Amino acid sequence: AQRLGIKIISPVISDMYDFKGGPFDRVLLDPPCSGWGSAGKHSDLRWAKTSEDTTKLARIQQSMIGRASKLVKPGGVLVYSTCTIIKEENDMVVEDFLAKHKEFEVESAKEFYPDELVTDKGYVKTYPSVGKLDGSFCVRLKRKEHA
Repeated sequence: AQRLGIKIISPVISDMYDFKGGPFDRVLLDPPCSGWGSAGKHSDLRWAKTSEDTTKLARIQQSMIGRASKLVKPGGVLVYSTCTIIKEENDMVVEDFLAKHKEFEVESAKEFYPDELVTDKGYVKTYPSVGKLDGSFCVRLKRKEHA
């Protein structure tokens, strides 16, 4: 942002559970993940990661998305993004979050991304087999104005 002269971003280094700021118009959550989206570049992942690791990461991600949501003002947006293709860390985290947080809804990415990258639910998913991209996931979650 600095290189581009963008001055409306104020990065903060903090533990999100201790952070006292907000609420904000926009929040980006890029939580720790298994990294399976880059397995083609890091073939050792097959032996370094276990299903137990994925389950632990999904629990951390669920906690983090819940905390991040508290930083979003009404009408604001929370973007949840990972560099993995594992459903447990992506779809399932978001669906669990939405079931518990009715004040949020998915804003489809269809107007921003090619159709082949956007699911019926409005999530963005990239795969190494499509377009030579690393695997990744993101979703735009909008906090309703009046929930």
